[in-house]
Amino acid sequence: MIYKLLISNLFFISLINCQTQKVAQNTSTDITKNVVDVKSENLIYLKEGETKFIKELQANITFVGITEDSRCPEGVNCIWAGAATANLTVMTTTSRPMQMQLSTVDMPSRKLIKANNIGDFHVILDKVSPYPNQKINKSELKGKYEIVLKMEKGNIKVDQSSDPVTTK
Repeated sequence: MIYKLLISNLFFISLINCQTQKVAQNTSTDITKNVVDVKSENLIYLKEGETKFIKELQANITFVGITEDSRCPEGVNCIWAGAATANLTVMTTTSRPMQMQLSTVDMPSRKLIKANNIGDFHVILDKVSPYPNQKINKSELKGKYEIVLKMEKGNIKVDQSSDPVTTK
């Protein structure tokens, strides 16, 4: 008898604690802020790790990170100005993801290019910030980089022997 009473009490307690499914609150984020219209502005601003969808290209561009930053720090006399190289992942609606590396300078001898083609546009690495200085160690900048890409209608000739685009 005690067991029946105990089991029935557990059943009722469980039943009392059951709740109907709650209505989900509208928690949708503003996805449109990551959609860029190149017609209205030809500059695309990306933070490290950020992805944006480009309407005209029908492509996502992800700024993966900086693979090289040999730019001469402010306030230092250097032999050459150096270069910063951004690693991008580009995926159109009709292609596989492609790794693309764009640099702040064109230097074919080091396989550094400033611009490359995506569809009917060419993409130019316009700016990398922050610019290194004497006070900040470059390792402290990891994850804090921002780039500006310039999108222009038309294609440029890219030397295929030093093409830094690879597919996954």
